[in-house]
Amino acid sequence: MTPTRAHSPVPSADNRAVPLIGRDRELAALCRVFAPGPAAGGADAGAGAVFVVGEPGIGKTRLVTEAAGVARAQGVTVLRGRATRAGGGSLRPFVEALLGLAREGWTPPETLGPYRTILGHLVPDWRAGDWRGDGPGSTPVPPFVYGEAILRVLRAAGDGGILLVLEDLHDADPDTIAVLEYLVDNVATIAGQRAGLVCTVRDSPSPALDVAQYAQRADPRALLALARLGSQDIDALCAALLGIPASLLPAELGAALMRDSAGHPLIADELLREQINRGDLILRGDAWELVEPRTVRAPRTLARDVADHVRAIDPDARRLLQSAAVLGDEFPADLLGNAAQLDVGQLPSALDAATRDQYLVPGDRPGWLTFRHPMIAQAVRDQLAPPVRQALAAAAAEAVERHAAEPGEDWVSRAAVLREAAGDLAAACELFADAGAQALREGSPALAVDLFMQARRCGVSKAVDEQWAHLLGRLVAALGARGRHREALDYADELDAVLAAGSGTGSAATLSPAAVADLHIGFARVAARANWRDRVLVHVEAARAVLGPGAAADEIRQAELDLLQADAFLEFPDRTAEADALAVRAASQAASAGLPAIEAEALLLIGRCRRLINPEESVDCYRRADRIARTYDLPGPRLQALLVIGTYEWMSHADPSVLTAAGVEARAQGAVLETRHVELSLAVDALFRGRFGEAGQLLDTAWEDLASLRVTGLGSYALAVRALLHAYQGHDAALTQTLAAFDS
Repeated sequence: MTPTRAHSPVPSADNRAVPLIGRDRELAALCRVFAPGPAAGGADAGAGAVFVVGEPGIGKTRLVTEAAGVARAQGVTVLRGRATRAGGGSLRPFVEALLGLAREGWTPPETLGPYRTILGHLVPDWRAGDWRGDGPGSTPVPPFVYGEAILRVLRAAGDGGILLVLEDLHDADPDTIAVLEYLVDNVATIAGQRAGLVCTVRDSPSPALDVAQYAQRADPRALLALARLGSQDIDALCAALLGIPASLLPAELGAALMRDSAGHPLIADELLREQINRGDLILRGDAWELVEPRTVRAPRTLARDVADHVRAIDPDARRLLQSAAVLGDEFPADLLGNAAQLDVGQLPSALDAATRDQYLVPGDRPGWLTFRHPMIAQAVRDQLAPPVRQALAAAAAEAVERHAAEPGEDWVSRAAVLREAAGDLAAACELFADAGAQALREGSPALAVDLFMQARRCGVSKAVDEQWAHLLGRLVAALGARGRHREALDYADELDAVLAAGSGTGSAATLSPAAVADLHIGFARVAARANWRDRVLVHVEAARAVLGPGAAADEIRQAELDLLQADAFLEFPDRTAEADALAVRAASQAASAGLPAIEAEALLLIGRCRRLINPEESVDCYRRADRIARTYDLPGPRLQALLVIGTYEWMSHADPSVLTAAGVEARAQGAVLETRHVELSLAVDALFRGRFGEAGQLLDTAWEDLASLRVTGLGSYALAVRALLHAYQGHDAALTQTLAAFDS
């Protein structure tokens, strides 16, 4: 019978037509996360979060895919997201998972309150008609608030249970890691509702692996380490790939594959393909046979197999694979063709050759491609000579920059990575800085910090110039928004050292006084955010000194310096009058210069200065700030103004209507703590009016959040209101219990 040499007849190892081999125990451990019935809360229940950890190619994705299939078969809703090496923006895995839920038609219910706005930051389709989550003066959303919002989706979205699967978290951005930490700490609170979290992480050091080990310390079941397969499992895997019973697998083939792969399933898969492509393994009728003893060779690596394959294929297909390896984890097919500099006539045949052996496979999005496994992409990259890799990266960067108008991807960051790989550090610096500025505008300061640091790393010139100062100022602002105040202010030492070094040589002459002043203003802003008032005054004084006597003509900087100084003075009781005078001057200068944001902030500050001295004048300032905020769409000042006006009207005139409006505004902006503060005040109002049921309901709504978020100050306020409610109702036992909670 004539032997048949089929071209790569085996399916890919992650094809679900091939049964899961050698992972029964691990699969059972994952399935316990969403086990139905009493087991979900019993001794056999899995942890609320499970991290599948192992080396690249060991089968992490294959295992969680199988578990997801079991979950779906049991009626559990499965959400999946993945971090990527090329970035893709802040919170990429969560955005991807929630977009899948949105595509199924699910929308956040009204009962999620301000969290609906938080979720609108992640999924634009979930933005309600009153959504006001963005705009000048918007406050960045803390990671723990995003975490609580996602927890509430897990509670609300899956009637039959819900499973959140997050893959490749070793590539996750800092915001994703921060949210992940919150979920790990809190997902067990909903584990009884068949809701769980499953993550995949490589076993090499990474922040995500740190989180996995932290989870393991709390519950040993939370980390599931995948070992390599034994010889029987490798035999079963290869037989399944060939479509034959394990008993018909040539014994010498199984032994050779086990020896050469050392039990690594992906390498065993690739070695099996190589046997077929080289003619060492042939199909004779319905049976596979080895040809001669050529299979017996020195142990190989995946990199060597991939290099041999790439050398043997058509030049166009070779360039396509090489460009794909440089381009990133996933990419549109047309973008790949442009990166490989193939015309429309060349692309189809090159794609056919590159996908025939399933090195490239369809991605999650229509028209997108990805490598069957990241190890294959790495193997292709590793065999590229540096000049070739740089040339490919430059061509890919040009293609990405032309593609940047396409929505749904962080193309600027990807282009920056490629420009750096191409050796074009000046362009990479500019692109990283642009991507960081965009991340900061979108309320992702952690991602912005990383991008600005990458921009500084790529900076071609270390000279003290305007570009250096502008980039440093952006980094300081991002660190301040992230809450890393001390780290931000440490950069003031760098500025001082640079200026001191240049003072005798003239090398700092390219840095204008205005640029130095702007840096000091940035440091002062961070110090104000951290409530380090003495440090604010140090930087305000330094900025005024460098600007010199002519600073009065610079209305913009002068107004901001006055505002910062006034805010610092307000913390000192004997300097309130000075603070008031500076704030008045700042408001006047801001109005003259057409700076509504600074004018509104100055009016808010004047209101604070006069709150105790002249309440009527104070609230009038807040009303003026509110009008400016409404006119120029300044959500932060508007909410601050409404909260004060509402409290004043309620306490002075027993009118809760403006306070209620402040609560609506807080919900629309996703200001969770402000929303709960208003609810507590309205609970007091209802209590005083004898509407005890309404007061209790408002208290219950607020308390659920405050307990989850562990907000101590507002939590004490809530306990006080609860105690007052019990006292009014004459519930002595409940009152005693609530009072005791103050000591717990």
